[in-house]
Amino acid sequence: MTVTHDHPDDVLPPNVIRLSEARPAWTAGRCQHVRVEVDAVLAECACLDCGAKLNPIGVLVRYASQESRMSRQIAEKRALDERLAARLRCKCQHCGLMTRVNA
Repeated sequence: MTVTHDHPDDVLPPNVIRLSEARPAWTAGRCQHVRVEVDAVLAECACLDCGAKLNPIGVLVRYASQESRMSRQIAEKRALDERLAARLRCKCQHCGLMTRVNA
């Protein structure tokens, strides 16, 4: 007897939590709530562009996600810079020392 799975979730054990977004993070034509005002006293957030009240946890999650992405990009850039710097040096044919390549 062969069991076929029509959907990838069918192969997950029943004790695995499955999460999905209720709505997409970006929708064309809708305010993206880029400029956010945070009221620390009332623990509220509001969009400065459309005036919508925002979930403070959602705002925090978005900022944390953006910060993590920027940190990864900075680390990747540093690694690329190091690789480039290593390629800008070569062994001199005359003295045998590593010297910087004049570009």
